[in-house]
Amino acid sequence: MLIVWPAAGFEHNKFSYTLALAHAIWYHAGVGHLATLPQFVKEKLSPLIKTEEQLLFLCHLIGPFLHRFNTDRPKGVYELTIELYRCLEQVDKEVTQMNYMDPICDLLYPLLFRNMQNIIYFLFIISVIH
Repeated sequence: MLIVWPAAGFEHNKFSYTLALAHAIWYHAGVGHLATLPQFVKEKLSPLIKTEEQLLFLCHLIGPFLHRFNTDRPKGVYELTIELYRCLEQVDKEVTQMNYMDPICDLLYPLLFRNMQNIIYFLFIISVIH
């Protein structure tokens, strides 16, 4: 295995390296490992999302794997969609102006309408439980 050390500007690219590492690991992960991703996002990442940049990073982190969820575990897609919308709500409450609304909407809008029936049912169940 070839190990390549980061370039001199690593401190400026640490987020890109983190994304690349996560994508490399998740790309080779089985369905069972990926099935834990919605719970990880809900319990560990969602409470930390307070800025628009953090939300963008989360979108970049899980966005490329939504197609695998769609084929292997469809429930995971709408669980992640709900969490992304909850994070968007958190960010909206924290910031006064959103600068990256177009890229965020480009990801969230199709997800919402692709999974509308499941999401409405899931939100209904959540509202009944709580």
